[in-house]
Amino acid sequence: MFDRKKLEQDVEIGNKASEIYQTEIVQNFFREIRLRTIDSWEKSHDTDLEGREKAYLFLKLVRGFENTFKTAMDTGKISSETLDKLREGAFENL
Repeated sequence: MFDRKKLEQDVEIGNKASEIYQTEIVQNFFREIRLRTIDSWEKSHDTDLEGREKAYLFLKLVRGFENTFKTAMDTGKISSETLDKLREGAFENL
């Protein structure tokens, strides 16, 4: 029913993602990239549609990258909780 190896891998990936994502340097990186991109967009001329579109897409890319970290962390947490329940025998009657 449950693939313990996959759950364990998800926990490991989630833990590594959390270690990396929560470091000060990575948090500063994301904050700085967002601020610079928004600043660039705000200073762009209103007729610079291409530049504004690039800034928008770059912000989406950064958010997507952050969300990938968060998804890995969330999956790891859920997998860890599932493994705990498996060890307790919570799913034996299913």
